[in-house]
Amino acid sequence: MMTELFARRPTPLLMLAGLVLLGMLSVFLIEGDGWSAAEANHRITTEMAAAAVGARVTPTEPRL
Repeated sequence: MMTELFARRPTPLLMLAGLVLLGMLSVFLIEGDGWSAAEANHRITTEMAAAAVGARVTPTEPRL
């Protein structure tokens, strides 16, 4: 009777393999090939981008 119980349910190794495959699939679906990656324009500085939207860049204050 005990062997029948273990024969019907998957082993922990199979369950772990399934979780790993599910995790890899979810990472691939979320990340993909960079479809949603932001495109950077290397000719625009931070100050120019901030000025374009009406903001200004100020330096951070040093720690005391």
